[in-house]
Amino acid sequence: MGELWIMFKKELADILRDRRLLAAIIVPIIFIPLLFGVLQSSSRSSSLVISVVNEDSGEYSRALIEFLEESGVVIDNGSPVRLVIPAGFSDAIKSGRSPSLLIETELSSVLDFKTVRLAGALKALVLRFGEGVFPSIRPEFLLDVGGSVLSVEPSRYVSALLRSALAVPLVLFVIGVYASQAVAASVAMEKEGKTLETLLTLPVSRRSIILGKIFASVVFSFLVLASLTLSTWAVSMLPKTSGGGPTGVSVGVGPVVFFSAGVFLLFLLMLLTSLLVSLFTLDVRSALSLAGLVEVLYLIPLLVAFAGLDVSGAAGLLVKADPGYAPLWAFLSATNGDYLRAAAAVLYLLLWNGLVLRLAVWVFESGVLMTKSIDAGKLRWLIRVKI
Repeated sequence: MGELWIMFKKELADILRDRRLLAAIIVPIIFIPLLFGVLQSSSRSSSLVISVVNEDSGEYSRALIEFLEESGVVIDNGSPVRLVIPAGFSDAIKSGRSPSLLIETELSSVLDFKTVRLAGALKALVLRFGEGVFPSIRPEFLLDVGGSVLSVEPSRYVSALLRSALAVPLVLFVIGVYASQAVAASVAMEKEGKTLETLLTLPVSRRSIILGKIFASVVFSFLVLASLTLSTWAVSMLPKTSGGGPTGVSVGVGPVVFFSAGVFLLFLLMLLTSLLVSLFTLDVRSALSLAGLVEVLYLIPLLVAFAGLDVSGAAGLLVKADPGYAPLWAFLSATNGDYLRAAAAVLYLLLWNGLVLRLAVWVFESGVLMTKSIDAGKLRWLIRVKI
């Protein structure tokens, strides 16, 4: 136990002396309180599918529908986005009154970014049509999320949700990507600096050496988490402004807790995996290249979710089996009230952490890292991809 404590203190001191790692603790405290920009989720699509309810028989309502079809919009009653043209729409324009339209949106989940972007694209087309009439058209919104109906634009709802409930876990994930790069260089720096051989000759077991590195990385993770907690408190102390977004946007404490736990465990898994792959490399550059490839694999589920891609079949199973999907799985399950599945997602991440931890200890103890090392020359294509 004494030698493990010595190795732990050595590795933690090395980590804290690294300015790149120290920045991961300091940066959130400085910058997160400044992050009050609202995420813009709307974007245009070349092929939009919406449903239309035309309660007006006037010429302007017909002109609007024709304009939408000419712009590539497909009318389908099965679409989750519905445009409701109220009675009197054309008469309001003729009499010089500002007409209103209703865009009804039904989200399959709070992270249904595809439907959010569809509603945003429809709004943009309606406003473009309104540029040719006077007075201007006023789009109004009804948003259905899990049976709760809100009078708010979908993009503003999701933006406020990400900003209020999910901002800290997402920032933690981003910092995890950065920190895992630095931790990946831990063993590689020992090799490149020719200090690993000396370290292995000390009267300290290899298990204590690798566990010291791992525990130091875990403590570093908690320091980052404490930094995020402090920055969140600082944000809560700042003056509140009105009109920045919809108020009362919340999914409850449970989903946020499960999502935060999942992201933190993924943070740890990224650190452990980066440390594991660095055991097989010869120098720091090679370690960073392999760690970068691993990070991309963990990022795939997040990119699929935010891009609103429909992934099914074998590809869908692979995405859901990726540990990077587990925090989303836990969040969506908790949002639907299925806390058993949410807990299973967290347990899934715990099992991955245990597996990678055990594998890293075995590799270090077996001496494989001394006989099989990947150098940067064999990883040039990975380095090009990463840079």
